Amino acid sequence: MKTALAIVILAIAAPAIANAQATIPPPTGPQASAAGPQAGDGCGSPKEDWDVTTDDKNHPTAAPEAAKAHLYFIQDDSQYIPHPRPTTRFGVDGQWAGATHSDSYFFASVDPGEHRVCIRWQGEAGAGGERKETSLDFTAEPGSDYYFSAHDIFAGPPNSNAPPFVMFRQINSDDALAMMSRFAFATSTPKK
Repeated sequence: MKTALAIVILAIAAPAIANAQATIPPPTGPQASAAGPQAGDGCGSPKEDWDVTTDDKNHPTAAPEAAKAHLYFIQDDSQYIPHPRPTTRFGVDGQWAGATHSDSYFFASVDPGEHRVCIRWQGEAGAGGERKETSLDFTAEPGSDYYFSAHDIFAGPPNSNAPPFVMFRQINSDDALAMMSRFAFATSTPKK
């Protein structure tokens, strides 16, 4: 059943996506900024936190919509060793679309056209504190799927003196579908 679903998804997925990438580097000093190549208007308010629940039994995907583009947001913690793991908020055009936590994903729909997607860790992550946001620009085509990965990396003390960081990039459908089949589906709501 999962194989058939993956084949159907691949059949309707957009052609391979260029591997655009933004990285939030670890800070190098006490006042260092962790902003990546682009920062700013892709995210929502830094003060808006989200509650996240995950379901590892169901793996939904977006229903086909000819007039909309689908964005899949994936948090990959395969190289984030310690716990707790970060909660990652994903934004589109200055508004939060939702959040993930620890190897999970969700999706959202947008109108065709130019968009900016963004990530920002919620609260503190590991020993490194809160990270600044990083964003990517892309153009959405109607009926197409786009996949974005927040790959969290942290060896954790005493294994590393480097603080945690995250690589944010657009990934191809094959890599995304493989991760989504192993990861939990995330449902998130803004905290009151």
